[in-house]
Amino acid sequence: MRTHVTTAVVTAALLVLGTGVAQAKVYKWVDENGVTQYTQYPPPKGSAREITVPSAPSADPATQLKDLQQRVEALDKQRKERALADEETAEQRADRERLVADCKRIRSELEVISNNPRLLEEGQDGTRVRMTEERRQERIATYKQQIRDYCSDG
Repeated sequence: MRTHVTTAVVTAALLVLGTGVAQAKVYKWVDENGVTQYTQYPPPKGSAREITVPSAPSADPATQLKDLQQRVEALDKQRKERALADEETAEQRADRERLVADCKRIRSELEVISNNPRLLEEGQDGTRVRMTEERRQERIATYKQQIRDYCSDG
């Protein structure tokens, strides 16, 4: 992609520099409908004002080509920086979405454990055993602390 852009810019520069800019007369006039016209030829009737067109800059082609290449490089650098910033933004957005999902899960688990004093949990031997009140209160305190630490409205 960069090669195409560079080639187009260099080609345009060489065309402009190689052909030169002719100093043409430009006329400004208002037609019968009240529309302002700009032409290379005076109108058939009426008065027209000749406008002076500034001539092209007189820098040598090598300097102009170098300037164009520097502009292309600067634009390419800006494009890469913008792409990197967009990538970081997407990563930050994904982190925020994970955090919101985690907060929702923690709140849900807190609600379940707070409203159900007779919960089962997996014991050390893999069997399901009733959770002790002490263990239940520890988990409630842990969930509340996680909400305070990680959730924005905690």
